[in-house]
Parts: sequence; structure tokens; C-alpha cells
Amino acid sequence: MDVATIVQRVIDLGLNENAPDTGLQAKALGWVNNAYKEAYNVAASYAWVRLYETNTVAVTNGVGTLPFYPKRLISVVDTTTKRPLKQSDIAYILDIDPGLERTGNPARFYTEGDTTIKTHPKNDTTLSYVAIKQPAELSLTSAEADIKIPPHHHELLIWAALPEAMMYERGFGNEGLLQVANARKTILMDNYMREMRESATRAPQRTEYQEF
Repeated sequence: MDVATIVQRVIDLGLNENAPDTGLQAKALGWVNNAYKEAYNVAASYAWVRLYETNTVAVTNGVGTLPFYPKRLISVVDTTTKRPLKQSDIAYILDIDPGLERTGNPARFYTEGDTTIKTHPKNDTTLSYVAIKQPAELSLTSAEADIKIPPHHHELLIWAALPEAMMYERGFGNEGLLQVANARKTILMDNYMREMRESATRAPQRTEYQEF
């Protein structure tokens, strides 16, 4: 299903609107995006091999700029030495090198802000990294392929968005329908999480990563 279809199903099931205006569509799209982020985070936690991207970043005097704000950095490798770098933080680096003066082949990396990556010791090199992006906002024109969870789980997005839609439409005026929606969401989410966990057991395991 593409996003427009998912949004329309949320409106049909939760809002009883045959001809929704653009304001209502925007609200429904927001609920779908909330559901998508929840599902995306599950995949990022358990089955990162479904979402990862590889890229390189040039580092000058120990500082480089990533092209996007990563949700997770799975691994970082110095392409000059072919050596994986250990994730660290500025507090530890300052403990071992208070003046940040050491130069040479890096052994560690750390991040500052959203996209700055730094190495220690510092030098000029190129890093290769494996990362997961933050979930992109879906729009009404987003295609099925833009939804980064398996297509057979797209129904989850409908039922995960429905409780918000029903609360908007009825408040607690019909708790029976709200309970049905929440129960269906729970079943679909459990099935989805089970599949993601099973994917994780079959995937290469990486223990050193940084999550934002």
C-alpha cells in the first residue's frame, strides 16, 4: 500500500468521512507518521540489516561531516589502515588527551551535534561507515517503496494510527471500538516485532554502535 491508501483507510475506519478535507487528511497523515516511526524504531533496534546504508566521509585534521543525521552508527572504519574505530565520547577523549593534541592513525571516533564526526588521534583520512538514517517523514505522495518496513506489515500502520484517529473523532465516546483497534494493533505489532527479532538472529551481530 502507498501512503495515500493507508491514510484513506485510517479516515474510512476511524473518522467516518467520505470526503475528507485537506486539514483532516493532514491530521490522519500525522497519525500514520507516528505509527511509522514506532515501527521503524523497532526495525532499527532488532533488524538493522533491513535499513542500513554504507558511505564514506572525508576527515580533515580529525573532523568530518556526515551527509545526514544518523539514528545509529553501526560501524566506522579508517579506510587508510583498514582498522575499525571504537565509539567513544568527548569526556573520555579529554581524559586521555586533555589538549586534544595527539595526531596519527585514529583508534576512536565520537560525534558532536547532528552530523559532525571526529577521530582520535586526529589526522587526514577517509572513514567508511555503516549507518541507519532517522525515519523520513511520509507524505501523501510517498510510494509503497518509501515505507521502510516490509509491505506485508503495512496494515500495522493503519491499526496503529486508528486509536489516535478514534480519540480525535469520538474521545472516549465509544470505548468498545477503541478497545478493538488497540487489540488489533497489539496483535499486528507483536507479529511484526517477532519477525524483526527473528531477522536479528539471522543477521551479522555488531555490538559497537552509537544511537542518537
